[in-house]
Amino acid sequence: MKQSNKTIDAPYKRLSLYRRHAKRRRQRGNDKGNKGCILDRQSMDQRPAIVEERVRFGDFEVDLMMGSQIGCPLLVLTDRASWYTKIQKLPSKEATPVAQAIIEIIHEIGPQRMKTITFDNGLEFAKHNLIKQQFGVETYFTRSYSS
Repeated sequence: MKQSNKTIDAPYKRLSLYRRHAKRRRQRGNDKGNKGCILDRQSMDQRPAIVEERVRFGDFEVDLMMGSQIGCPLLVLTDRASWYTKIQKLPSKEATPVAQAIIEIIHEIGPQRMKTITFDNGLEFAKHNLIKQQFGVETYFTRSYSS
C-alpha cells in the first residue's frame, strides 16, 4: 500500500509553530501610510516671489531641532531676510505644543509683522491651520526630501 507524503508528514506540520519566532511575520511594503499626513498643506513653490528675494521682514522658516545632549526639542523660528531668530524649548514633539509655542512667539514678535511661515514636512507641524486661522498668516511646506 502506498502512502502519500501528506499522511506521513502530518504530525510534523505544526512543529514550526513551537519555534521562538514562529508567529513573527516580516512586514512588506511601505509603511508611510501609518504615519498620517498634514492636511491643507501648500507647497513652498506657491509662495509669493518676494519671499525668495529675502528683502522683507516677516517671512519666517520654522524648524524643530532634536539633540542627543539636549533631551527635549527646540523650536527655531528664523526670519529669511534679517536672520532674526527665536528659539524655544518644548515639552514634547507633538503637534499641539509646537503650535502653541509658535503662537506665543508670534504674539511676542507681533502678528501684524508676520507674512509667511515655511515649515519642513514633519508631523509636528500638522496643526499649522491653528496659526493660519488665528493670525491670517500664510503657511507653506518644503518639498519632500529638500534641505
